Amino acid sequence: MSPETLKPCPFCGGAVELLGGPQAQEPYSAWCNKPGCVGRGRDLSIDREASIRAWNTRAATPAGPSGWMPIESAPKDGSGVLATGWNHGKPDTERHYAVAFWDGLDWLEAHEDEASSPLGYLTHWMPLPPAPTDKEA
Repeated sequence: MSPETLKPCPFCGGAVELLGGPQAQEPYSAWCNKPGCVGRGRDLSIDREASIRAWNTRAATPAGPSGWMPIESAPKDGSGVLATGWNHGKPDTERHYAVAFWDGLDWLEAHEDEASSPLGYLTHWMPLPPAPTDKEA
């Protein structure tokens, strides 16, 4: 039987690399190579084949069936994400949804103009969907 190969990232479809292992004296970890992607499988196993199997059966929604993940797990590399939180941090208000990015200090709402609003009350995030193709637009 031939060895299994890593499937693409379940979040973005990008290429995945297996890092670590016995030579590094740590469990294998699978990492998506696409910048800003959340596709990470830390400390899968010390066994290479078991690590590949664990990655290949991984679901694309680690936080739950809705796909929303805690804001603490969002990428902080400046890439945009779809984010939500209670308006002004008050659970008795409506949820606010925004395209947000981390600027190194705060989550900011992305605007087409130069001004960005700080969003100190975000609770959850998910990756942005891919942009439509020219044929879909």
